[in-house]
Amino acid sequence: MNSLLDFVRIVPLQIAAVANPALLSEELLRRQYPALSYSFAALFALGLFCDVYLLARLTQLERHKRPALFLIGAAPWGFSALILVVAAVAPISYALGTLVTLAAHTVKLDPDRSLAILLCGELLVRCGAIAAFGWYLHLRRTGWTETFGLQPRRSRRAVVLGTVFYLAMIPPLWTISTVSTLVLHLVRVEPLPQPLVEKLVNSDSSALVALLTGFAVVAAPLFEELFFRGFAYPVLKQRLGAPTALIIVSAVFALIHYHLPSMAPLFALGLGLGIAYEVTGSLLAPITMHALFNAANVAMLLYVRVHS
Repeated sequence: MNSLLDFVRIVPLQIAAVANPALLSEELLRRQYPALSYSFAALFALGLFCDVYLLARLTQLERHKRPALFLIGAAPWGFSALILVVAAVAPISYALGTLVTLAAHTVKLDPDRSLAILLCGELLVRCGAIAAFGWYLHLRRTGWTETFGLQPRRSRRAVVLGTVFYLAMIPPLWTISTVSTLVLHLVRVEPLPQPLVEKLVNSDSSALVALLTGFAVVAAPLFEELFFRGFAYPVLKQRLGAPTALIIVSAVFALIHYHLPSMAPLFALGLGLGIAYEVTGSLLAPITMHALFNAANVAMLLYVRVHS
């Protein structure tokens, strides 16, 4: 199953294409959905301001010889634990998708109901993985707070900086998405929307739309940040160094979505999430950033759903 992060659609052109693939220019988008263009322009301007702020902040820290990055220390688990988790969770997830697909064909369930069952199953698998990880931390005599920088005194700052990082990522992601779309157009690859995106826009089931929205805004950010940034990144950083670990985790983060047009933006997003984790030392920062990113894109897709 493709991850719910397939919702990533930072280029307004891609949002319009979900509702009408014939819309292939931002000018046509502005004519049909002017509110989306105005909202995106406002977010883009805020993003530029946040980029300036973060650059100034990092420059100030460097000037005062204070460490600006690399606050994430060694994880209390090793590389073998990472391999074990991947080997355990991935097959279960894919097996669940296969079983639901076969069952849907056998009893002839409608596609919306099949997808809802699959999402509920995915949620159970992810909750089970989180519970198992909590038990593992208990055995190691450590907790979520110490491991992921979730101390109350850090939380507010992490949420605020996560919001700033989210806004700061909008201009570079828009640029990367635009270049990626143009390159795909030149090599004659059509940037089709993901099936889950089409379901969110076109499904007649309000319950499925609510489930997709909750999964994208809450479940996906929590689980994916816990695994990619919280669990995998510190292990790879300890073995390979921070830059290499950031690149590897971000590349895998992009590849697992199986959507060529989104790979370059998702890779850049993964880098931003990792840097936010390093700068703040708290997993709340990339979780906040990820949740806001998904929420903004889902909100735009829901707007297209209502007005298309």
